[in-house]
Amino acid sequence: MKKILLQGITVLSGLISILSLVGLYVIHYFTEHKMGMARHMVYLRSKWRGPQIGPLFLHQWKVLLGMMVLSLLFLIFTKKTFGGKGKMEGFPKLSPKLLHKLLLLYGLGSFLFSYAYFFIAMTMKMREYELSILLLLLQNAMVVLCYGAYLWRSVWLRKN
Repeated sequence: MKKILLQGITVLSGLISILSLVGLYVIHYFTEHKMGMARHMVYLRSKWRGPQIGPLFLHQWKVLLGMMVLSLLFLIFTKKTFGGKGKMEGFPKLSPKLLHKLLLLYGLGSFLFSYAYFFIAMTMKMREYELSILLLLLQNAMVVLCYGAYLWRSVWLRKN
């Protein structure tokens, strides 16, 4: 039962992660080609901004902090998987499988893309910026959940 649950979490979170990237493209497409969507994005931007604290608005600080926390979780999972000084007692080292490497590469690429999109879109003043960074935050949360469930499932299968 636990194996099926962990596998379901891995597949579902990976699917949501990929679908959020598709949603990001759809939002960008309609913002560029439909004036009503562009107006709506400008309205949401003014509604969500909040007070400006330093160089960023409050909404942007929250998303940036969320991305940093998710990045740290991802790196902690990776460090505990591949060993090191902070290795947990019951956390065995995983074999270098292709799926594990692909998940790791997808996660690192996802976080690098998110940080680049966050700062580049901020400087270019994109209309769909506020909604798109929320979608990227959701995508990063799903990447961490997918990666963590995959690692947990692998560890659980080795123990049982």
